[in-house]
Amino acid sequence: MISELRGTVLSSRGSRIVLDVNGVGFEINMGPDRAPAYLPGREVHVFTRLILREDGLSLYGFESEEERTVFDLLLTVRGIGPKQASNLAAFLEPSDFYRAVLSQNEAILAKCPGVGRKTASRILMELKEKIRPAAEGGYVPRAGQPGDVWEDALEGLVALGYTREEVRPVLDEVKRQGVASDLETVLREALKKIAGRRR
Repeated sequence: MISELRGTVLSSRGSRIVLDVNGVGFEINMGPDRAPAYLPGREVHVFTRLILREDGLSLYGFESEEERTVFDLLLTVRGIGPKQASNLAAFLEPSDFYRAVLSQNEAILAKCPGVGRKTASRILMELKEKIRPAAEGGYVPRAGQPGDVWEDALEGLVALGYTREEVRPVLDEVKRQGVASDLETVLREALKKIAGRRR
């Protein structure tokens, strides 16, 4: 899993930048209107999330770990894909997003481009139990937050076209078997079991 990158900006266009990390160019989707701030030649530190899709791998970038956590949470919402999650994470400050969810403020989320009231309502409903106020101030996801290998595997398999209802029992079975818990191994074992069940 690629969780963060440090390097030199080679180019920026639209929502994407290309980051040179020790001679390797990584294309990163930074969300709407973010890329122009990353000027070529600038040294930057970007937090990232690697998303597996049936047409390849996509790398999404964030300005902070908190913003990436919001992205991870949004990916657990039914019908929210990486692009829409990235747009929302970039549109609202993490603290504003958490406050909107805890106060069930649909209007704030609905202001995000591409998010209507129906989607905003679904986000509020599905995330209200996944966020809590932190003892030291601010907000944090509840225990079992997304972003671990099992949630990454779930989202990766959903991106490949499988349903959550089909994938969850398979991942539970893989987990009970105690296989190595790196993402590649979990995905490989899960895909084997799904293929076996469909025969």
